[in-house]
Amino acid sequence: TGVSAQRAGDYETALVEIRAAELRLLDPVRRLIATKRVVDCRIARAALAYQDAMDAIKPYNTDGATQLQDATSRAGVRAAFNIAVEQGQAAFFAALNLSKHVPSFTRSAAMGAHCAELLATLHEQAGDSKQVRSWRRAAVGAWIIERRTRPFDLQTLLALARYPVGLGDYIGLLRDALRNGFPPAEWHEALRRRAGEPEFGPRLRAMVQAVGPYDPQTDLDTLILSCAPEMYRLSAAWKSLNGAHAEAASDVAQAVALYRPMRPRIPELYSVALAEQAEQTFLANPREPRPAIALVREAIHSLPIIQPQKHEEMLKPYRLDLAKYLLAAGEVAEARGLLDAVLSQEPDNLEAWVLLAARAIEVGQTDGIRDVLRQAEEAGLRGADLERLRSFVQQRAPQALEALQE
Repeated sequence: TGVSAQRAGDYETALVEIRAAELRLLDPVRRLIATKRVVDCRIARAALAYQDAMDAIKPYNTDGATQLQDATSRAGVRAAFNIAVEQGQAAFFAALNLSKHVPSFTRSAAMGAHCAELLATLHEQAGDSKQVRSWRRAAVGAWIIERRTRPFDLQTLLALARYPVGLGDYIGLLRDALRNGFPPAEWHEALRRRAGEPEFGPRLRAMVQAVGPYDPQTDLDTLILSCAPEMYRLSAAWKSLNGAHAEAASDVAQAVALYRPMRPRIPELYSVALAEQAEQTFLANPREPRPAIALVREAIHSLPIIQPQKHEEMLKPYRLDLAKYLLAAGEVAEARGLLDAVLSQEPDNLEAWVLLAARAIEVGQTDGIRDVLRQAEEAGLRGADLERLRSFVQQRAPQALEALQE
């Protein structure tokens, strides 16, 4: 009954019934599952209370914390705020307690970190800087606990990168995040956030130099623990930001060589590094896309064999890259086939539609541009992504877009 109440969103009833059932359970595994459900209910209840408090506070946000402090003296806002704080704290301590007793069972420390961040936001809205600092410290502590259990967890590493941290540690967070494959947009934002600091380059070069002794003949366990290939990939990303694409390609080539013997343990990263090498090679000399094409074909060929559906999903970024290089080489038919394969899986894939629009613009086909925009919208491209596609066309072919709007 408690589980049914939880699924229905009745967290108060679920908490009472699951906790009562927990006391009657003798099997330690079932008791642990029940404890996890209690924590989940507390966190869900805290999230709802947080949203209620923010909705109550919202009318006073425009004039800043000073007016909000006055507003919180009013019964309704104060009650919502106090309930959110009380339930947020209960969820935080429940999550941390579960993490302490069973660190490898769930992501409970990460859940506790999220609760601490919500509490910091609440107190920030109320203008209580002391509580803001306290709960941000609590959030960092919880993320650090999570990292001890899962040292390469992407969410944890990027969360820690949002807080003040020494430059060497910050570079380490970016490096370790690359163990997860292609870095997301948030990772690139984190790199840009501190890449311009005067000491970033020297510190990065020193850390790259430190992994210089590692080579493909290094003991496999030692090589994996070194994070040497990720260090070279981070160096390449930084150099790419500064326009040094040929040097970046050379750095990624080092990572490719180190990932090759790691394939039995971490199979996909070899292909990821090959794709990154292809991109930097292409950016270094866009007029000669053949080397990039060859690298991506090797990356695709080297992907691990898994379930067909997962394999198709895994192929998506490689197909997009290969299509881009094939279009640059004038091999339109194969490129179009690859883009059609991507769009059959993800009809609103912005990158695929941008490549199709770029091809129509390149050949000067106003009708073709019109067709791309129409087909993209029909396929489900909406909101910000549709505006990005229109903005791309506007920048590359303003006359064509004006003609379409007439």
